[in-house]
Amino acid sequence: MLKIGKANDKKMILILSRQHPPEVTGYLAMQSFVETICGEGDTATKFREVYNTYVIPNLNPDGVDNGHWRHNSGGVDLNRDWEDFNQPELQAVKRFIEKKR
Repeated sequence: MLKIGKANDKKMILILSRQHPPEVTGYLAMQSFVETICGEGDTATKFREVYNTYVIPNLNPDGVDNGHWRHNSGGVDLNRDWEDFNQPELQAVKRFIEKKR
């Protein structure tokens, strides 16, 4: 996970990418956004003063590595587990969010 910003976490943004392994265009959009908010311009500097942005560039690394279409190595589509949090990837995200509350 990458943290961008020096603000308090009351205004926090969490960006997830590659939840579904082949969604490379979403990854590229995320990468462009991250490069923009890390820039030296006035808008980017002000943004970092107000918001902390946490970035998980690859939420499903085993699925990406194994060339899966929508699931992780456990055969589960992570997008369908946000209610139950049964998968380790989403359990880690949930713990992070709960810790920040």
